Amino acid sequence: MLSVLGFIAALCMATLAHAQQPLKILHQFAPSAAFAIALNRFAEPLSAELQRPVVFEGHSGAGGAVMMNSYQNQGDANTFLIAGTNPYVVIPMVQKVDYRTDDLEPLVMFALSPMCYIARSDVRDLDYRRWLADSRGKFYGSLGNATIEAVLLDNINRTEKLQQTGVNYKSYAEISLALLRNDIQWSIVPKNICTGLDPRAGSEQKLVEVRGVPAALDASYWFGLFGRRGVDRRTLDTVSQAFVTAWFRNRETLSKTIHYPDRALRGDEFQKLIESDRRRWAELIKK
Repeated sequence: MLSVLGFIAALCMATLAHAQQPLKILHQFAPSAAFAIALNRFAEPLSAELQRPVVFEGHSGAGGAVMMNSYQNQGDANTFLIAGTNPYVVIPMVQKVDYRTDDLEPLVMFALSPMCYIARSDVRDLDYRRWLADSRGKFYGSLGNATIEAVLLDNINRTEKLQQTGVNYKSYAEISLALLRNDIQWSIVPKNICTGLDPRAGSEQKLVEVRGVPAALDASYWFGLFGRRGVDRRTLDTVSQAFVTAWFRNRETLSKTIHYPDRALRGDEFQKLIESDRRRWAELIKK
């Protein structure tokens, strides 16, 4: 009898220790990014939903590849990952990477970041086709040679027989400022940047969306929660369900710049989205 009570006591102690151990979620955003700020706010409601501490940890750089490598090196049953289209789908297609996406299990797609083509509002003609004719030899902004922006812009260079030169920047904020200063002529950025001023630029010029972009070049950048394959199914399901519940309950108070889907895509639905994206980006990359 005593041995049974001892076993139960040990099991309770182990469960309590697990509940007190922080859940770590890695992401790819710089500390000042709107998404990073939203995730830091989200830590409290997610922690309340899970009944255990939650810590979001940023590893920015190389379009998300830095974060993926960090997770590869330190991920365990208590470490999860928020990854997007760039590091999970596009970058491994364009260049050799040190991380394996096969080690990750897609749990839930919970946010979108539609992309758009932008230029300064004083550009002569913002119609895509006419405007491209005046873009030969110009400069465009990108976050790196293997990112969504670079793939789309390189595709335009090839299909339109342009000779535009890419200039790499560390963030979309830097790209916006470069556009406003006229250091570059155009770029591809998240939709929320397409309109509005950056007050730091000291300019009255606005960044506006280029009209008439072909549907084949349309892009939307998703973000999803991933766990490590092989982790106990109950752990993955518990974290996934808590994340969805807390995220959609609190999303309106987290950030006005994030685009939220009507509902989360989970499990097989999320996997189908990933496979569809891989086919689509493979077509663009090989052209």
